[in-house]
Amino acid sequence: MRFPNKTMKTIRRVIQVGFIVLFFLSMSMSVYASDNSGSSLVEKCSGKRGAFLEGVCWGMIAGFDYGYSSKMRTTYCVPSEVNKGQIIKVVRKYIDEHPEKLHELYGKLIVEALNESFPCQ
Repeated sequence: MRFPNKTMKTIRRVIQVGFIVLFFLSMSMSVYASDNSGSSLVEKCSGKRGAFLEGVCWGMIAGFDYGYSSKMRTTYCVPSEVNKGQIIKVVRKYIDEHPEKLHELYGKLIVEALNESFPCQ
């Protein structure tokens, strides 16, 4: 079956765009397809890989905090004036000071970091 020249160009263009979309989807999905270890959190929160991963970092920390505080009695009390950048720095500092814990679940490390920095009175 033969297609007119214009139709063939359109088909090629659709295929090219499809491959480009698939490429970018696979790249963005690799950000989420990771383990739940401290190493994964460090990778997202390094601050060296751009605003998108910084957003993923904050999402991991805030999402865990929200889930943890809504399901369990929290053992830390973050003051209302503390902003998200400060919380990220607290968690990163804790992980930097405890590299032997990188294999542990990042949620556990977040709780430990917030407990250490913002204990309830």
